[in-house]
Amino acid sequence: MNRILFPTDLSSISKNAYLYTSKFAHQLSTEITVLHAHSFQDDIRTIFLPNRDLWTKLTEFVREEDSGEMAANVSLLMRKGRPLDEIMEVSNSSQYRYIVMSKKRSYNVYRRLTGSKTTRIIKRANHPVIVIPEETDFKPIRNILVVDANYQRLARPLQEHLLLLSLRCKANLHYIDIVDDGVQWGGKQKQLHRDQLLIQKHVPADLALETIMDYVPDHEIDLVVMVTERKDLFGQLYQLSFANQKQEYREIPLLIFNKNFLKSQQEDEKTKKARGIPKKVGLSA
Repeated sequence: MNRILFPTDLSSISKNAYLYTSKFAHQLSTEITVLHAHSFQDDIRTIFLPNRDLWTKLTEFVREEDSGEMAANVSLLMRKGRPLDEIMEVSNSSQYRYIVMSKKRSYNVYRRLTGSKTTRIIKRANHPVIVIPEETDFKPIRNILVVDANYQRLARPLQEHLLLLSLRCKANLHYIDIVDDGVQWGGKQKQLHRDQLLIQKHVPADLALETIMDYVPDHEIDLVVMVTERKDLFGQLYQLSFANQKQEYREIPLLIFNKNFLKSQQEDEKTKKARGIPKKVGLSA
């Protein structure tokens, strides 16, 4: 359970997301499966392209600029059918750690749930989804922000997943807990491992948007984490970033955990407990 699934339509936006994903996979010391699913109904041009030509396009898509070769940790997969269905079938048939998708903007992924392919994959996936905005350049992940969360009250599978990710990336974990009952400003931090910190902030709901928008650049956040229950918050962030003309907020990758993932993790934990299987240690747990 330590591979990344990267579906691609071979577009320029997808290419940039792939370059990001390739470097992210290197930071995690993991492998990537690059999937291209195509349907004649989706693109009439594929009728006139033999499969070998599509395969050539796919291999060219993943070639490294320096060497001209495909990286050793990359494997290719091509499927014929409705792209959304094929992506779901592939992701559910193997133990992937993440699905990585490209999108023009990240914070607007939930503005219309019936919108893009990315939003539909997020809604249906049994794995966490990372959304890479257009023109995002990779830099090693050193600060992860979890929005609307208190680490002590997080579901155990999610808490463990984030902790393991932070340890592998050598990143600080920041939590912003949004409270609706007039909470006073507050926060605390503790040592995770060597130079890594776990930082918990509590903020009033009426100041949450402004706090998050200031927190991201002030603390050099590289990855923002959300759970689908707070999808309205990210739609508001998207609108506010436009109003303030703060372009940098739309260029930060978004890691999304949905209910399907949490449910599957809880079921796996119950199964292992019933079988007496000891808990594994490490990112692949």
